[in-house]
Formats: sequence, structure tokens, C-alpha cells
Amino acid sequence: MKNIITLFAVVYALGLGAQSLELVNHKDTVYYYPSTPSLDVPAYITVKNASSSNNEYQVKRNGPFDQSCSINYFCWDLCYLPSDSVSSKATPIPIASGQDTSAFSGHILASGNGVEDCCEIVYTFFNKDDATDKLDVSVMFCGDVSLSVNEDYYSLFSVFPNPANDFVNIEYTSKKDGSFQLFNVVGQSVFTQTLSAGDQRTTVDVSSLNSGVYFYTLQIEGNVMETKKLIIK
Repeated sequence: MKNIITLFAVVYALGLGAQSLELVNHKDTVYYYPSTPSLDVPAYITVKNASSSNNEYQVKRNGPFDQSCSINYFCWDLCYLPSDSVSSKATPIPIASGQDTSAFSGHILASGNGVEDCCEIVYTFFNKDDATDKLDVSVMFCGDVSLSVNEDYYSLFSVFPNPANDFVNIEYTSKKDGSFQLFNVVGQSVFTQTLSAGDQRTTVDVSSLNSGVYFYTLQIEGNVMETKKLIIK
């Protein structure tokens, strides 16, 4: 009987220490044009609760940070200030058993010095009730001057009107296909539009979106070329 009780205790302890989160999707390296000051460079991560229980999770950034990543922040349901390293315990994100979430985005603000270098940020997702139940995800942010607008990536990209009411227009001229993505303030994608090479003007209906601040990005070949703010009234 004593051996059986001991065995149950070992199994129980192993169960508590098991990792419940799985990495579903992310880019381990995000490239950006380093000569644009204060360019907001996002990295999106999707995680899944692979356990049999419903859990609540927090996330933290692990510093110190290299110079090119010195100004950075993250969103996990809420967007936190660069001075915040851990999401609030009062507002964890619940993830049901077998479900995933793409609520996370990590961001750096480019210095604009034009230097080609890379910096790494490690984000730790952890169970609010068991800090040993965690998942570390590393992202490299790399400046690449070959992404310059002068090297045939795009000659025109504009989104208007801003502020917008019922619709926005997207004008895009490039030799390469691109992607327009619109995100809310917690980093969740609310709209995606493929932009075909050549000359294109697209009208997007935004009347169904709540009023507030949004961010949009232009991505070409998976690289973030621009990130700007859009206000919807």
C-alpha cells in the first residue's frame, strides 16, 4: 500500500509540473527597415492550451535588452507600457482546454539609426496558478536595409481617410505582392487584405468595427514594412 501511495504522489507531482501550453505559430525572426524612426515592429505568437483543464495565463518579457530592442512593449489582452515586464495578475487570459489564442504581440520601436543588427527577446507564457507551468518563446528582431522603399518593394502605400467612419481606401503600387493587416489595441487581427503586385486601390468596409484606435501594417514577403495608427470614429 505504501508503494502505491508513493507512486500516486510521484504521478501527481509530475502532473503539476507538466507544460500545458504549446506553441502553435510564430516567426522566430522578424525583419524590419531600420532607418525609419519609431517604426513599430510587431511579432505575433499563437499558443494553445494542450492540457485537459481550463487555465488562466500571464506573460512576461525577459531582459536585459540589447540597444536595438531597448524600447519595447507587449500586448496580452491589454497593451502594456515599456516599463511593464509582466502582465497583470488581475487580468490573465483564460484559455480553455484544447483552445488557442493569438492575443499576444511583442513590439519594438526602431531607433531609426539605420544599423543592421539583431536583438532577441524571450517571452514567457505561464499558468497564473502554477509558475512552473510555462513556455518560453524567442523572437529575433533584425534590421535589414535591403527592405528600403528604394529597392523595388513598393513606391506607394497609403490608407485614407484617417480618421475613418464607414470605410478606408488602400492605395498600393509595388512589384511584389503584399498584405494589409488591421489590429485592435490588444494586438488581435480584425482584418486582412491581400495586395496584388501592380497598381491597386481597395475600399475596405470598417463600419462594423467599434470606434477607437487601431494599428495597420504593410507586410511584403513576411517582412513588416510599415506600422501606423488608424482611428475609426
